[in-house]
Amino acid sequence: MHFRQLSNMGTAELLSLVEHLEDNIDELEENLEPLITTALSTATKTLPVLDRAKLYVLIVYSIESLLFCTLVRNVLGDCH
Repeated sequence: MHFRQLSNMGTAELLSLVEHLEDNIDELEENLEPLITTALSTATKTLPVLDRAKLYVLIVYSIESLLFCTLVRNVLGDCH
C-alpha cells in the first residue's frame, strides 16, 4: 500500500489496518520465538537435513532482503 492510498483513507480504516498489523506482528513473534530464544543449531537439531537446509536458506534470504531494503531506502527513499 502506498502513501497516497493511506492518505485517502478514513480514520476507522487506518485503525483497522493498524490493528491487523498488530495481530500479524504478534503472530509473527509467537512463531519466531523458538528461533529467537534458542541457538539456531539447537532449534534445528531435530529437523531433517533437507528441512534444516531450507530453513538456513530462508534465513539468509530474509537477512539479504532486509539489507537490500535498507540500502534501497537509504539511496532511493522507497522499499517495496
